[in-house]
Amino acid sequence: MLAKPITSELGGVSPIIIVPSDWTKRDLRYQAEHVVTQRLHDGGYNCIAGQVVVVSTDWPQKKRSSPNSDGHLRSPLNAAVALAHDEFVGTLGANLIVDPKVIRQLGTGVLDAIARLRYGTIAINAWTGLGFLTATASWGALPGATVDNVQSGIGTVHNALLIDRPERTIVRGPFRPFPRSFAHGEFPLFPKPPWFVQARSAATAGRRLAGFAAGPSWLKMPAIFLAAFRA
Repeated sequence: MLAKPITSELGGVSPIIIVPSDWTKRDLRYQAEHVVTQRLHDGGYNCIAGQVVVVSTDWPQKKRSSPNSDGHLRSPLNAAVALAHDEFVGTLGANLIVDPKVIRQLGTGVLDAIARLRYGTIAINAWTGLGFLTATASWGALPGATVDNVQSGIGTVHNALLIDRPERTIVRGPFRPFPRSFAHGEFPLFPKPPWFVQARSAATAGRRLAGFAAGPSWLKMPAIFLAAFRA
């Protein structure tokens, strides 16, 4: 048995949980690109790549019968949490895609589900990979793993604020891109995030970001934002 304490970060079967509601065609297309990005970014080799999409069997876009009741919505959501815990290996990250109106409709229901999800990073309408890119956030598996049952690792990294014994990081993003989001009280910067695998200007934005990292200058920022906005 290993006697020396170690830290580690491993991958796992990261779920992408879709909470049912009535989506427009543009919502469906945008979120489809979002899911593809979570699965295939960096060729799918990321430790936090989405591996399984969890979809309700009676989602409106599948059977055209909208589950309007709060109880119905809470029941797909609770089932998805249970499925992630019972069937998927790993505790590194989970993704939740849910219309903001459903979040308001369920009140504390979504927060309760997040509290029950046993993952180190949970992203709401975003990809957990953004948690990794945020240096102030903690990154790692949910605390409690051992060498004998390591799951997605032991310990955390990043955590630039030096929070003592962090449990998890919650990442939030907009459900809709600019400018459609404004009508719904969300304020994203881009029509399409530049990290989406379908982003047309991703290579240009990446080169300019690399140049900024090599030689930081505020004068370089407009060109970076212009490339990102053209994604």
